[in-house]
Amino acid sequence: MTPRGSRGRSAESRPPTRGSTLRPSMGSWPAAALLLCACLGADTPSAPLAPTPLAFELGGCVSRLRDGTCEVTPGRTLHVWAEAPPEARFEARAAGRSIPLTCRREQGGHTCAVPAPSGPTSLELRAIHPTGALYTDRIPITPSSKPPAVEQADALRKNGELTAAATALQPWVASDDPTARAHALGLLARIRLAEGDTVEGERLFREAIRLHRAAGRLTQEGLDTFALSYALVFGEGRYSEARSALEELAARSPEDPEVRAMAPHYAAVIAYQTGDLRAAWRSLVDSDTRSARLDLDAHRAGVLQLQALVLLALGRGADARALLHRTLDRLGPDLPACARADLFNNLGLLPAAGTASPALRAKARQEAIHHLERALREAETCASPRIFANILTDLAFIELEDARLPAARAHLAEARARLAQPHPHLRALWLDLDGLLALRAADPRAALEAYRDLEDLASPSLLPDASWRAALGRARAFEALARPDLARAAHAEADRRMDRLLLLSPLGEGRDTMLGRFERAAADRVRFLAREHPEEALEVARRSRARALSALLSVDRIDSLSPPERARWEQALSTYRRLRADLEQKLRAAADMPADSRSRALSLAEPEAARLAASLEDALATLGSAGLPAREPPLRPAAPGEALLVFHPAGEGWIGFASLDGTLVVEDLGPLDLDLAPQALSRALLTPFAPVLRRATRIRLLPYGDLDRIDLHALPFDGQPLIARAPVVYGVDVPTAQRPPRAPGPPAAVIAADPSDDLPGARREAKSIAAHLSEHGYSITQLLGEQASHAELLRRIDAPSVALLHYAGHATWTGIDGWESRLDLASGTRLTIGDLLAMPSAPESVVLSGCDTARTSESARAEGLGLAHAFVLRGSSAVLAATRSVPDGAAAALMSDVYSAALAGPTIDLAAALREAQTRAVARGPARDWEAFRVLVP
Repeated sequence: MTPRGSRGRSAESRPPTRGSTLRPSMGSWPAAALLLCACLGADTPSAPLAPTPLAFELGGCVSRLRDGTCEVTPGRTLHVWAEAPPEARFEARAAGRSIPLTCRREQGGHTCAVPAPSGPTSLELRAIHPTGALYTDRIPITPSSKPPAVEQADALRKNGELTAAATALQPWVASDDPTARAHALGLLARIRLAEGDTVEGERLFREAIRLHRAAGRLTQEGLDTFALSYALVFGEGRYSEARSALEELAARSPEDPEVRAMAPHYAAVIAYQTGDLRAAWRSLVDSDTRSARLDLDAHRAGVLQLQALVLLALGRGADARALLHRTLDRLGPDLPACARADLFNNLGLLPAAGTASPALRAKARQEAIHHLERALREAETCASPRIFANILTDLAFIELEDARLPAARAHLAEARARLAQPHPHLRALWLDLDGLLALRAADPRAALEAYRDLEDLASPSLLPDASWRAALGRARAFEALARPDLARAAHAEADRRMDRLLLLSPLGEGRDTMLGRFERAAADRVRFLAREHPEEALEVARRSRARALSALLSVDRIDSLSPPERARWEQALSTYRRLRADLEQKLRAAADMPADSRSRALSLAEPEAARLAASLEDALATLGSAGLPAREPPLRPAAPGEALLVFHPAGEGWIGFASLDGTLVVEDLGPLDLDLAPQALSRALLTPFAPVLRRATRIRLLPYGDLDRIDLHALPFDGQPLIARAPVVYGVDVPTAQRPPRAPGPPAAVIAADPSDDLPGARREAKSIAAHLSEHGYSITQLLGEQASHAELLRRIDAPSVALLHYAGHATWTGIDGWESRLDLASGTRLTIGDLLAMPSAPESVVLSGCDTARTSESARAEGLGLAHAFVLRGSSAVLAATRSVPDGAAAALMSDVYSAALAGPTIDLAAALREAQTRAVARGPARDWEAFRVLVP
């Protein structure tokens, strides 16, 4: 039987499936060589051909000039990438002499390291094919126009000697030589930014860029534009201006491959800071690909670390960790000390994969300490107090988590000693550490005092992440003080602040480890409430489970903003950032005042804090207008006779809730081994709620994280699969679109099948289903083969009268957290999750007869995102889909039984129909392919 998916099989051995297909691609090595290779026979003598221009990319110049000249300094190495077949041989010559070069295969071509000749001269590059084909080009070489004194001032700057560097630059800033002045202005701009003078820094950058542009120095214009865009983003949050600067550069400087390689990284910074993680990822992949060709190792290190942050923001800590390890292995030895310190520090902060058991967590902490201690050794070399303080603070958190309180206190004390004037973010971390250390030392009053100080420092608008930690810390302190009412209120406040924080989290407000930290905080709150307020604990568990998916949806919304909407969003964020920077400066000054003066200063800042809060609301409302709910709607209640079964982490174990007709059962399930055999899992997860399950007429499962990847509906219960007891559905539990009322007349069904014209079984399935539906009064639209195009399918299902969509064809789960998952349609088109989320509404019932259509990321912490989920979010009442691959014959048989059962009643009930079909599948024999199918509901 042909499977409807391709997991676990190689592309070469795979038969036609309902997964995606791969097509070979051809490189762009000049056509002459390809034709020559194809046409030469065994007896055809080779003849030399006239030299053909060599298509190449060049990096490593101090600056590339508009006329193609490469400026170099003594000892510099140039890097050339040319697309060529493996058998090509490269040579380099200058001034009539051969130059040694080292080449490797890279991205379908060759990257060669070439020692830069001393200029002025011309570097000749030659690629020679065994057939005799010759490809050649020349690069004019000239000495660098950057004065040595400016190079020396840059070395002072990198050592932290900003005043000395600025003094050394003064003669060159006033120079009559526009070239020397441009170089000096760009460096002085960087110094002014480091000193905090963003206005002067921006002015200097713009003047340097103007001078470099007039002289045609593409690389220097690009580097200063990148630094300017970075300053605009992080100085005042002027995202649109930063984007415009990059777009203007792209329009002027397409000739410099190094600028082309670096530009996507800075575009990704803007995208990351404004929440567009999908666009950030695409740009980073582009920048990494281009940078690898030119051996831009220092730049690639920054690119890959930002990629790791994007992965971490999506809850993919294991992938982020693996990426940083690869970065360290490939690039680490050649990076400057400060860059290596940052890299080791990031490695020390990332969560390890599979930290469910205490043993694995302990191992992960030891690895983290190892990386952070290496970061400290690198920081000793680069002598940066800021880096030192950051690493020591991170070490204190790790030691605290491992209950080594003296070591944690020592690291915290040294961090404070290293950096006398910390940034408010770092000061907030220190106060959080004070509170956590006091809690661990059984001194809740001292902890409460620390968290009240943190509350004063971090208003919800100024430091949202620290404000959340302040509320959470107060909740834990009140718990330790046996003040349950105050603890309950503080937990609720922490939750509200987390909701706001998640919406703003891509701005760098603590999203890096937020989902993991929130999971722990939510587990604490669920555990606390379960004792005295179980109904509230159940609601908290449900909202916690859906929060990660809601955050992913906000990312998808930002990615799909129209240009005017994006401009409004970025403007709202810019206003928020500007007001926040002003208030932060005043509060930083107030923090150093005596207590009475600080109190007066804080009271004077209250109106500004109110304006800041209003600007934050404007930003969130702007995003909300694009489809994201500004307020959480009520959770969907259980229907009469419907049992809700909810599982959520709690402390070191799990907690379970079973609710039915006003009765709530709460059970502490303890630690769970999810690799247990089905019978043992059933005893752990279902047996504690057996009385409730036996009374239910329908069961709605709301599992958390890894439990969602288990076929709970197939676990044995009372000698049969749970599905035999009652219809089972899986709840998504996030805000969904409102469906418009169905138009009068017969219900409509749209059936799309075999768009790629290679699945005859899908066509038979579609025709059979169409006949069934037609007999029951449905108005049928069949889109078979090439009729099932993207435009036609969207047009047909975007109507209130559509009661049912049935899709039978190739489906693919792919992309970051499944964002690029798709249903393949005719002529190579596809229906993506983005398309679905952009629809005004979706059909009432949906059946996706394809591979992986209910699949979510295995690294999703709570509820993940898949094709079926996207239909639910746009208003579908029920979606029947598969979590993995299923043989074609088994799927067809199941679908036949589903429709036979579904059409037996007055309306289609996919959950009841799937139960009937799966029960028949159980009776047919031992094959268990039916377990892959489930019904998702809002």
